Amino acid sequence: MRLTGRSPLAPGARLWFVGAVGELEVAERLRALGTRGEAWRVLHSVPVGDGVRDVDHVVIGPAGVFTLTTENHPGKRVVVWDHSVIADGESTPYLRDSVVGAGRVSILLETALGRPVPVAPLVVVLGATHLRIAQQPEEVVIVRAAAIERHLRGLPAILTVDEVRELTRAALKPRTWHPRPALAAPPAEASAAPDSRAPEALPTQAELQSWFARVRAEVDGARRIRAAWAVGAAAALLLAVVLEAPTVVQGLLG
Repeated sequence: MRLTGRSPLAPGARLWFVGAVGELEVAERLRALGTRGEAWRVLHSVPVGDGVRDVDHVVIGPAGVFTLTTENHPGKRVVVWDHSVIADGESTPYLRDSVVGAGRVSILLETALGRPVPVAPLVVVLGATHLRIAQQPEEVVIVRAAAIERHLRGLPAILTVDEVRELTRAALKPRTWHPRPALAAPPAEASAAPDSRAPEALPTQAELQSWFARVRAEVDGARRIRAAWAVGAAAALLLAVVLEAPTVVQGLLG
């Protein structure tokens, strides 16, 4: 138990954690798509071919195909201009990265279907204490997380139900995102060296979700403890001032 409210996260893990929390929140908001019988499909953490990079969310629906880049900025001021996104005075690569991600998704879907597939990039901002969209960029749409469902539903339909189904089928095939097949495993006799050990099994999705939930609960608990300490320190300071007040007044009156 961290009585001082120290975060369980290592310094280098905080950005990853904040990003993961943002992705989960946007994923929850996207769950509402399709609840009215509409043909929407949402994919999360979609790899874009090289096995390293991924796109936070890919959305397929009547309004087309979209990539969503989630940017979580708790406590920051974010300003959007036509060619830049500034967070607390620092320029970010969001516009460039979202355009690149949408381009990769477009190429992979085109390869899978044999025809061009336009993909529109969106950047979803959440957590910021202040978000001012001074001017929407030309190639990327900036959307507040709270408005993402309304934004997508409000766009005009450009795809038929059959086209949405075709794109969805392609998007659900792992080979669409990993065009090159995995290398064949070595023969059993070649891998059975005396000192070889079987690799550990990768954690399941349920195990990862459970682990992340525990970490998130610890982080939230540490934040509450820090807040309690801050309130306690302020109360102690106020009490000290009150207790010293008569002495100060007496000193002034002589």
